[in-house]
Amino acid sequence: MHNKIFFLLLLTSIFTIMAFSLIHCSKVDKIKEEDLVYLAEFEKSTGLKAEYISYENIIKGVAPPDYKKYTGASYKSSYNEDPAIPAQCWIETSYGTQNACKYCHTNYLTYIKHGNNFPIAEDQILYSFPSPNLNKVNWRNVIYPQEIIQRLKEENIKIVKPDDPENFEYVRNDNWRAAYEKARPGNDDSWNNLSNKDSDFQLFPALSPDNLYSYSEENPTDDGLHGYVDQEGFVRNKKGEYTGWRAVNFFPYAIFTPFTGSVSGIYIRLPEEFMTQRGKIDIEIYKKNLDLLEKNIKNGEIDSGFYYGDAAKTKVQKGFYPVGTEFAHPLHYFDLNADGEKGHDLDGVEGNRDIDYEFPGT
Repeated sequence: MHNKIFFLLLLTSIFTIMAFSLIHCSKVDKIKEEDLVYLAEFEKSTGLKAEYISYENIIKGVAPPDYKKYTGASYKSSYNEDPAIPAQCWIETSYGTQNACKYCHTNYLTYIKHGNNFPIAEDQILYSFPSPNLNKVNWRNVIYPQEIIQRLKEENIKIVKPDDPENFEYVRNDNWRAAYEKARPGNDDSWNNLSNKDSDFQLFPALSPDNLYSYSEENPTDDGLHGYVDQEGFVRNKKGEYTGWRAVNFFPYAIFTPFTGSVSGIYIRLPEEFMTQRGKIDIEIYKKNLDLLEKNIKNGEIDSGFYYGDAAKTKVQKGFYPVGTEFAHPLHYFDLNADGEKGHDLDGVEGNRDIDYEFPGT
């Protein structure tokens, strides 16, 4: 009798598992079908050909079509169990005293119904990585870059090592000023660079590298040779005049790198009418407009439905920047070897004993 009951329970469990599996499979198939329909609609509306890449092939290490033709190297599976989790998620912050995850994993934007955001803050509590390897960095090229060099040797591909003169030449020379002068001849600081609209550099922002010198009370313009960023974050030219650009606070993360590290800045500039009152520059008006914009973007309480000064006819639209808002994001690469120090004690690469690397995080 007990054996019969046990058998029936076992049989019921098997059927339950089979039923669940069928439901699960049909759900997966349905999702794939919907994805393919979406891709077809995308191709029809844009004229662009979208390629469907199987996640199963990624896991199995199956190379994408014509991989070697396009890359010049044979395909090698990364065996990355969590390819959707970027390298930034493992960045060490303040010797482990801060949690960098909180800046992305939040429910707030979903809670206030801002855009198409999804609630993902549960990862803060559950640590719900797809695999159990919470402390394993799957991006081997970040912590074992010497493996890249070894692979290139095996493929007979030209190797540009981190300490190659070509890399040093790139990092130790300024390519911003030359690009700025080409994009904006005569130091043209107009919106959208319309005077140079047929150039490939049209969208190059009107933020001059000569104006990004730190403010010095004794000599703010470096003897008149450069502009400066004042103590309120406003970028001035060498005459001390406001350029309209202002620094923005943000949370920078690492992994910008030709081979060492970097620091970056973000600057914003509103159209001229947001800076003026009756046609003249009024910095207090500009501060009020920037403050109003910040509150609007952060979904805070605003004290006016319209902007101030000569922009008084421009309505504040929830969640939108005014038409003509510009951003600039210069990136400054750092050469950690420029100090002349050497030795494996400075090595920021796991398991390396051959090359004197220094990488972000050292």
